[in-house]
Amino acid sequence: MVIVNFLNLLMVFFAVQCSSFSDRVEMASNYMTSVDILEKLGKDKDIWVRYKVAENPNTPVQTLEKLSEDEDRWVRVNVASNPNTPTHILEKLSGDKDEYVRYYVAINPNTTSHILEKLSRDEHWMVISNIANHPNTPVHILEKLGGGEDGWVRDNIANNPNAPVHVLEKLGGDKDWMVRSSVARHPNTPVQTLEKLGEDEHWGVRVNVAINPNTSTYVLEKLIDEESEYVRDNVATNPNTPDRVLEKLSEDEHWMVRHSVAIHPNTPIRTLEKLSRDEDSDVRRNVAKHPNTPLKTLQALGSDDNEQVRMLALKYIKYKYIQNTP
Repeated sequence: MVIVNFLNLLMVFFAVQCSSFSDRVEMASNYMTSVDILEKLGKDKDIWVRYKVAENPNTPVQTLEKLSEDEDRWVRVNVASNPNTPTHILEKLSGDKDEYVRYYVAINPNTTSHILEKLSRDEHWMVISNIANHPNTPVHILEKLGGGEDGWVRDNIANNPNAPVHVLEKLGGDKDWMVRSSVARHPNTPVQTLEKLGEDEHWGVRVNVAINPNTSTYVLEKLIDEESEYVRDNVATNPNTPDRVLEKLSEDEHWMVRHSVAIHPNTPIRTLEKLSRDEDSDVRRNVAKHPNTPLKTLQALGSDDNEQVRMLALKYIKYKYIQNTP
């Protein structure tokens, strides 16, 4: 056993010492490189090699620990961002003098709520912005940061997947339309907040209300009269849009809206039949592909002026009605 270990160490030594700079970088980057070689490369004289070792997800903890004290900031940055870096190293790096190192600690999925709470007092806005978006950030920190002056921080809170309802309700009245827009898109935003945001002065907020699956039918019906075709198109895409609203949108002046109606799974057959005669060939193509389009409508589309529409219609006639016939 001693001889085998000695031979392994000898192989590692020659693999590293006899390799060129480019070969060492390649080994340091390769996910298949052995732990023994990564440990050796972690002591390499060249910064770029150590940088790549710090980035490699297979680098052992003891090597990451040594590299976390590297003189080069970018080596430490890669340790901070490595998904396998354990908590105790991240805690040490959270006090690093370099803001970019702390920035990546605040992104790392292994960073605990305790470390994030400590970083929430950081003086650099980039670090704070990442804390606001981290899923492990405690609610009381989100509440505190939500009252700050930095719009990017508040927007990141509004995008945080774990943002609680009461924080989203507060941010729904934010002075920055981008923050309100993020609240309008958030899956946890309650119906009453979406109702208020459905009347927001900025179309960029209303467009996200239109696509949110929590938006009520009442609000969706109001939004079909929107001046912006992007808002109306999102209503036509919303999974909860009822058939009566889709029927109205099937007569929209903009092809993009009718295009979405022709795709929607809730679009009634009578509406699909009407859209099969639409002036826009893209809309007719979507009707041909719709799973609920009846045989009679597909047969009519099989004689369409547009070749692509004809080919699609014939393909789906064969697939749905001929191939599946016993």
